[in-house]
Amino acid sequence: LLRDAPDYLPHLALLGRAGRALPGLLEGSLDATKLQEELQHSPVAEVLYGDDPAYLGVRHALEGVMASLAASKPASHRLRVLELAAGHSDLPNVLISSLLEDQFDYVLAQSDESLLARQQGEYKDCPNVTVAAFDTATLNLSADQVLPDRYDVIVLRHVLHRTRDARAALAQVGQLLAGGGIFVLAERHPDWCASLLEGLNPAWWHDTQGEEQAPHAALQPPEVWSQAMIEAGYADVEAVIEPAAEELAEGAYLLLGRRNEVSSLPSITLSPASWLLLADASSAELAERLGLQLESAGQQVVIASEANDMSGHAPDHIVPLLAWDDVVEHAAAAVSKLHELVRLLE
Repeated sequence: LLRDAPDYLPHLALLGRAGRALPGLLEGSLDATKLQEELQHSPVAEVLYGDDPAYLGVRHALEGVMASLAASKPASHRLRVLELAAGHSDLPNVLISSLLEDQFDYVLAQSDESLLARQQGEYKDCPNVTVAAFDTATLNLSADQVLPDRYDVIVLRHVLHRTRDARAALAQVGQLLAGGGIFVLAERHPDWCASLLEGLNPAWWHDTQGEEQAPHAALQPPEVWSQAMIEAGYADVEAVIEPAAEELAEGAYLLLGRRNEVSSLPSITLSPASWLLLADASSAELAERLGLQLESAGQQVVIASEANDMSGHAPDHIVPLLAWDDVVEHAAAAVSKLHELVRLLE
């Protein structure tokens, strides 16, 4: 087996260690909790979800998703990404190598304290990357600094099946997803290999309806998670299966979903007023959409590139939408322009 598939050696080593311990576990001479902790914190387990052949295809797919998002990101928009990972993650590096520091924010969440501390050290020189903690049972986040209220992309990387209530967790995560945001779920088909390594944890097993049926493992096929996502309000749900699986129910997979664009904010009645929207090439599209919405609410709107273009009268409101795609080095010029605008209004 090792001669035919040498890349599986680390995973097989973990399985072998768990298998050798089975007699002692059944006899009660070995501590299951201690063995589980040793397996979980072994160097092999730490990189299992990234380097093991069973998960490698999903890792490459996730990297492709991030690269695609970086390439298609509007110049005026700061990309916000949240990743909850079950093991070590290099995924932030895809954006670090593709985008400027002021073009994205990345929150990487870990549940293991030692891995959390290590990844905080790895990204300490990246001020736009925050390594936070999360609770495995609920997916609740905690950090020493303020985290974004909404995210454009949320990745749950082999963590959903570990939650106490997966459907509640999906609904909770959905509240953090911006309108039109992308949700990426990485999971694995149920199999005995995963249950042998993870089954030492009582939380791995879930009760089955019917007293005579044995508990089932936490892992689920994509059809189950897909339905749960739909019930939680996600749209356009689709599965991405590895071609190497050849339609077999084996290995890891991705599920993609989207949060609907429909806003849940209540409508606001505005008193009639005049508005000047200052826009340039980076914000022209948004300014046009905003202007149409204001006009539909009975407002008078002028879109211009300079505050001097006020058609002979001062507006009630001026909204500067300038320099969104400027690099950091041009920030001083943008601030100076805003100061000129303030003086003009005095």
